Amino acid sequence: RDVTRRELTSEVLTRIPGTRGDALRAVELLPGVGRPAFGGGVLLVRGAAPGDSEVFLDGSSVPLLYHFGGLTSFYNSSLIDRISFIPGNFSVRYGRRIGGILEVDPRDPRTDGYHGYVDINLLDASFTVEGPIGDNVSFAVAARRSYIDFFFANVVPAGVFSTVAAPVYYDYQLNVTWRPSSTDRVRFYVYGSSDELRLAFTNPSDNDPNVRGNFGITTQFHRGQISWRHLYEDWLEQDVMVSFGWSGLNFGFGEAVRLQGDFLPATLRSEWRAQISPQVRLIGGLDWNYIPTTLSFRGPQPTQSEGQPAQGANTGRVDFTAQANAYRPALYLESNVRVFDALDIVAGVRLDYFREINSWSVNPRLSTRLALSPQWALRAGVGLFSQPPEFAESAVGVGNPNLDPIRSVHTGLGVDLRFPEERLSFTLDGFYKHITDRVVATAGSVPPFFTNDGLGRIYGMEVGARLAPGGQIPLFGFVSYTLMRSERQDGPDQPW
Repeated sequence: RDVTRRELTSEVLTRIPGTRGDALRAVELLPGVGRPAFGGGVLLVRGAAPGDSEVFLDGSSVPLLYHFGGLTSFYNSSLIDRISFIPGNFSVRYGRRIGGILEVDPRDPRTDGYHGYVDINLLDASFTVEGPIGDNVSFAVAARRSYIDFFFANVVPAGVFSTVAAPVYYDYQLNVTWRPSSTDRVRFYVYGSSDELRLAFTNPSDNDPNVRGNFGITTQFHRGQISWRHLYEDWLEQDVMVSFGWSGLNFGFGEAVRLQGDFLPATLRSEWRAQISPQVRLIGGLDWNYIPTTLSFRGPQPTQSEGQPAQGANTGRVDFTAQANAYRPALYLESNVRVFDALDIVAGVRLDYFREINSWSVNPRLSTRLALSPQWALRAGVGLFSQPPEFAESAVGVGNPNLDPIRSVHTGLGVDLRFPEERLSFTLDGFYKHITDRVVATAGSVPPFFTNDGLGRIYGMEVGARLAPGGQIPLFGFVSYTLMRSERQDGPDQPW
């Protein structure tokens, strides 16, 4: 269903060097992914901004992938079955993003007995326990907590770091899988993550006397989630997922900047897959998203999130509290047609509505795969993608509620060479993405503050080679190389 989709299974995720056994860190080694700066902890996919890509846990969006800019990911690696990375041209199953998609698929807890472990390292401590509850129910529970703060409080002599408070992070997961019949699987999840950092400034800045007191940032999210997969007949399958929770952001820099956000996301996903004939499969889905939001801000007038802000931008301060309900329903329909044994065509269309800007978006997408031989195959795809502006860009008072969605056209062409018996595969991908209606700040940050006058273009090439696990020699690995260019234009006649 996707032009380019790269999967890593649990067999290799926790054994890749350089990741500290952290499965999600392995994504940074794949073609098309840029390495963020130290402490960045963001997902950089084919030249897109970090906010243009999204991470999903069994179909539910999660706001943060890593603790504190990359120390470790939020989910216990031993409970992950596989991760799937789609750098662009993804299926109509996903929308509201113009970058890439990362899917995290947890595994079912083990049923062959009780298992567990404890991990103690220099940064944190964690544990996992899993096992069966009766004949058709199994569970897994895991938790992690850092103790860098304990080190500073109890080991470092008093007065050495008079202005530093160490970061504190924790996460937890509870997974329960219930199989009431041979045609049903129900999964229950409860999980969350928290990061907190505090610094104390005893003296104000010479340039800004407001920078006195505390610098702090706290980010949290907590989720409850239920998913149900049911096989009605051999030809009809359904997935339903419901998630709800709370996300919070609290940022302060002395008396100069204060930001507090509370988000209550609720998501409903339902997808039906019907094998109409040996050559035709139809897929239909509902993707419903509702996020009541409260945002309080005091500080400089917000400016655009990427590119080069207009010269002479207003440095005046604003102080506002806003409430909004981001209501974003979507419907999609997709057809997978096997024209003949060597050619598959996937055509789909997605309809999105963004209530915060009162705008509809229709996104058609098309992908094909042609098998030239058992070893060689060609892939191609083109699609339209759209994304709503950031909340601060469309909020009344500091933004422009009349903005349009940001749009992007993805095109891609790829070649696969596979030798299954030798476990070897090679891929070559070329891509071009054209971005229109980018949100840019007005000169001087005067009303309407933001417009859709920006453009963007991203193009490049990815090369990958992979040796899959298995066989008599216990060796696996992959090599990636990406060459690309990502450019922005912030208005007519402006330089790239």
